[in-house]
Amino acid sequence: MLANTAARIATPNVGENYRGYCMTFVEGLDKRELLQRFGGELSQARFVSFDDQNAIEQFGLFGTVLWVGQCGEWAFVYEDYGYVGQIPEVLHTISAGTRAVSVLNHEVNGHTWFCYAEDGTPIVSAEPGTLLYTNPSPQVQELLRRAGFSDAPTENDDYDSLQIMSALAEAAGVRLTKEAIADSPLLSTFLKNPFSDFVEDVLSLGADEQTANRLLDLLNSWEHRERILNFFNDGLQRERFPRSHDLDQRWQKEYLGPMVVKILTALQSVQITLPLLSALETANEEMRFAVRELLKILIDFDQMYDQQGARERLLMLSGASEPELALQAALTLGARGDQRAVEPLLSLIPVYPNERKIIQVLGRLQESSAKEPLLRLLNPQSKEIDYQRDLLKALEHIGGGAIADRLLLFLDPEPTSSRAGNFQGDLLKTLLRLHPPHLLDALLALLHPYPGPYPDFTPKSGFQMSLIATLGHLGNRQAIDPLAQLLVLDVQGLSLPEHYLQVRLVEALKQLGDTRSELEEIAAALQREDSKFMRRSFSTLVHPSPENLL
Repeated sequence: MLANTAARIATPNVGENYRGYCMTFVEGLDKRELLQRFGGELSQARFVSFDDQNAIEQFGLFGTVLWVGQCGEWAFVYEDYGYVGQIPEVLHTISAGTRAVSVLNHEVNGHTWFCYAEDGTPIVSAEPGTLLYTNPSPQVQELLRRAGFSDAPTENDDYDSLQIMSALAEAAGVRLTKEAIADSPLLSTFLKNPFSDFVEDVLSLGADEQTANRLLDLLNSWEHRERILNFFNDGLQRERFPRSHDLDQRWQKEYLGPMVVKILTALQSVQITLPLLSALETANEEMRFAVRELLKILIDFDQMYDQQGARERLLMLSGASEPELALQAALTLGARGDQRAVEPLLSLIPVYPNERKIIQVLGRLQESSAKEPLLRLLNPQSKEIDYQRDLLKALEHIGGGAIADRLLLFLDPEPTSSRAGNFQGDLLKTLLRLHPPHLLDALLALLHPYPGPYPDFTPKSGFQMSLIATLGHLGNRQAIDPLAQLLVLDVQGLSLPEHYLQVRLVEALKQLGDTRSELEEIAAALQREDSKFMRRSFSTLVHPSPENLL
């Protein structure tokens, strides 16, 4: 029955990402006429190989990629995992005055479909295997007969849909060989669509009152929303979803980038932010996601170019109902040094309780109204050590004697945890830089009148070491006598924490300019004890005691 059961439509080698194809053949047309009937963008057409991933990615930004070739009297269009050639309206147009055959094989889901049309009229559109078990029209019966299916199939016949489809295409006159598509570049472009039309119109005519509606229609379409977001992301060279191949950087910089900047500038000129914010409140979830992503792109655009009206747009978006958008806009506005960012940033702290960027920007803005909210966030016991450091740094930037006085109240010579000890160390450094006039008295009041006992390293001993170092850096010679009273002349037998307290004392006193002779003697004795501690530590590592093994 089937003359050649191994028959297959020859298809290009499109690499490891191959999922299937749709190939559409039209008799008697040349490649450009077929491309025009099919809806391809002729102005962008050029010859592209199937392994030229840069060109494919570039075309793919604007629409479905098409390849057009010629084999004898038939011109053909190849779509990688497409289906456009089987749309009735497309078949009607391309088959006017001639014949058209379209074969679809999506291997990823096992879907095959065969279409045949003459002079604008569809003759058949069906899954190939079903044609053997139905009562088709006389024209289809004739096509089946020429394909070798003149009799009803029997239980011994073993056909798959791809074999049947290939035989039907061949019976219609299609003769596509591997030689027609092997390795050589084919004329290629992208399929014109509402998105590519939108881009062309904005570039050539600018934006108007209808532009917002067209953009929202695109974002509401599953077919176009990802394409438009990818287009803007790639034009601004933003990171986005992982992709199989990176765009050519030169093309991206010299062609795509300026195009995207021109379009986004035009969109901003017609106040596109307002309708997007309105859609964010009323649209379905899929469209809200697309609108949200586009607004993020617009925020990045304003951050990169700071065009006219950018700060007002950022201020408007900093009050958006979507916290993620409000945060990005407020941070961007604050990074521009605009004090109006302070209020929205403070309002976002409860929503993002450990967001360090908020605190960092508030510090750089140096707005005094942020002082009290930031002071209330200080917590010596917090696990978020870096966040607490950012708070201290921000308060330092805001400055002022009142802040230093408030920070002094947080000093605690007996921290109860390592976290609290770290906080005290950072607080002492902050106070040293702020250097309030009565800092020396406050620090000396916290200095213990004896160096221990500190048998082990504890947050308490750590505080004293940091305090001694701070007094040394403070540079006030009035601290010499209180510090000198803590010196121990006989340093033998001290615990390791007590030993290093003495080391810090000697360093601080030297830094303050103390010249007493005992200082050098104590320093030498401490150096000799350092060697003993090192030998003892090495011996413990090589010959650990039973207790250390438990």
